[in-house]
Amino acid sequence: FPSTANLVQQEIGAERAACFDLSAACTGFLYAMSVADAYIKAGMYKKVLVIGAEVMSQVVDWKDRSVCVLFGDGAGAVVLGEDSSGKSIFRLHSDSGSAQALTLGKENAVHM
Repeated sequence: FPSTANLVQQEIGAERAACFDLSAACTGFLYAMSVADAYIKAGMYKKVLVIGAEVMSQVVDWKDRSVCVLFGDGAGAVVLGEDSSGKSIFRLHSDSGSAQALTLGKENAVHM
């Protein structure tokens, strides 16, 4: 509390902007871009700022080489706006059949 989105909103002075956090692990940035695209296509907003960031170094077990080589810290941002085609490029789906393949254990370390 407050959400990271609210902290960024305050720092950039976007007083009247809508903002929220979306948590979807590695795919969070793509899902956030698809939400932004839908808002733009619906005419709700003309431009949307999407920021993605993860700090996995704090929860990765560095002794487990089968996991630690997969994760790191990173961040990126993009401003999306209207395009002339009106088509969406997003076709997202999930496969929860392997949901337990990676987990965050009680000791706050990622496990395979």
